[in-house]
Amino acid sequence: MIKLGGGFWDGGLAVLENMPSPPSQEEDAAEEEEWEREATSTPTADHAFHVSQLAIILDRTSSLLETFATGLRDGNFDPESSEYPTMTRFFAHLCLYLRMIDIPVPPLATQVILEAYLQVLEAAGQPEFIAMYAGALGDNAVERYAMFLTSLELTADVNERRLALTRAREHGLDVHKVAVVTAERTIDRAFEVGGTCISRNSDRSLLSLRCTPSDGELLLLRSIEWTTFEDRTHDTALEQATVILRYFLGAGRVSLAKNLVEMLPRELASIDQPEEPATEYLHYRQFFTIWDSLDRVVECQSLEVSIMNRDTRAAWLSDCTGLIDQVYDAVVKLLTSDWMMPDETGDRRSRELTRVRQIYVRELILRLHVMLYASREHVQEQACLRMQCLQF
Repeated sequence: MIKLGGGFWDGGLAVLENMPSPPSQEEDAAEEEEWEREATSTPTADHAFHVSQLAIILDRTSSLLETFATGLRDGNFDPESSEYPTMTRFFAHLCLYLRMIDIPVPPLATQVILEAYLQVLEAAGQPEFIAMYAGALGDNAVERYAMFLTSLELTADVNERRLALTRAREHGLDVHKVAVVTAERTIDRAFEVGGTCISRNSDRSLLSLRCTPSDGELLLLRSIEWTTFEDRTHDTALEQATVILRYFLGAGRVSLAKNLVEMLPRELASIDQPEEPATEYLHYRQFFTIWDSLDRVVECQSLEVSIMNRDTRAAWLSDCTGLIDQVYDAVVKLLTSDWMMPDETGDRRSRELTRVRQIYVRELILRLHVMLYASREHVQEQACLRMQCLQF
């Protein structure tokens, strides 16, 4: 108002009659430059928030975001500094707000800034916010959230994993894709960690293997959880489970393979397509049913004591004989079928199936022979006859 010579109420009509003409475009530009020079010469002019405020006022947000993103990429900001979380949060929210009100923001710079803030949230232990900000990454959202879920490794129990996956749906992410990608990344991570207690080429009897699972093996075992939470991913869970089971059994890790089968939802047994993994999974279930039955026979045989009355011994002998008959019939039926019979393609799956069959046909025969030999004193003729039959 000073430049305009005051207002009507200050001088009446005389003011209007003597009002100067509006400033020219050149004068406006000069005035803006002068204002900008004054704004940038204040004691706090170099503060990030002051610079940001000025850039927003001058409609230079794209340049502002690109400059900050470049600084992040070049390592110009120390993630350990006290201001780093605040700055990344401010710029992340600025990107999202501008996008919300339909003001264009540079896509690459936005990706870099959001990624930096996601890392801040991860470091701060705030998983409940990860899905929300990962969901703003557009095409990279699924991959980025899957990367976070993979990073949980063995630190989160099954309920925490389920909750973390549920958050993906709450923030618009495709849960099916997130689960599949996370499972795949976890399997890759498990093999990077590595570590099994025997060589894959070992010929030792599996009866002697009792080593503690490594972190890599446990991670591989739990990778299947991601695709078992939702019905839509059960077909993927079936295919991944057969791959992991072949690996565990090929490495002689029977107990881990058994744990995996026990972890899987019952619904997987009703899946009949694709035929190859469905049939393979059926064969694993048949195998572990027999494996458990052999354990029960050993347990039953161990119950024999020297001091037994006639009725107790008769009941014990009847139980053992019944179990032995069931196991013998089941093993013979399995070994005379196409159990784990590979196709003729010679691919990796076929080679792994061949290895599993070679190892466990021998193991089943060995365990059955040991079982019959241990029972020879009680059912001598039957045991001898059956041991002769095992020479096939």
